[in-house]
Amino acid sequence: MADIIQLPLSPLRPYFGVWRLDPLSVGRRRASRRPLDDPGRAAFWKCGSITELREMLAADAALAQRYEALATRIVRRLDVRAARLTFFSLNGAGEPREESCPVVKVTAEGRSVIAQVATRGQLIGYVFRRQKAWVLVSERYYGRAAQLYPRSPVFRYYPEPAG
Repeated sequence: MADIIQLPLSPLRPYFGVWRLDPLSVGRRRASRRPLDDPGRAAFWKCGSITELREMLAADAALAQRYEALATRIVRRLDVRAARLTFFSLNGAGEPREESCPVVKVTAEGRSVIAQVATRGQLIGYVFRRQKAWVLVSERYYGRAAQLYPRSPVFRYYPEPAG
């Protein structure tokens, strides 16, 4: 009988599953140019989960209507698995687009987990970290791309509702 080999658990494990992009998620400088710019926008960022955000929207019908219009226009999901990241989106015409990238390496850096994937002939790292019930994801570029591309925005995801 052969010995049983115990493989270590992936640091990416807490992020496994399907995540939906919050339409107001783009952070850093890009947030000011997005729809729903108003003095109360900072309240969206203080919400600890999508449930809190929806409760806040329930209290303001006009804001909820503007948020829903944006939410139906921007549809993006991220499926995180041990060996693959799959990005799904709908373009402006409603046509689905899916990109699946094999995970080459997973490392932990402080409170963040970096999943390096091979896509379009280059290596890109996706940095995952938690903020309350949200998952924050940004890109990290390597080699020449790190010098050519601007710093990645931060995208905020919440768990895909069941059903």
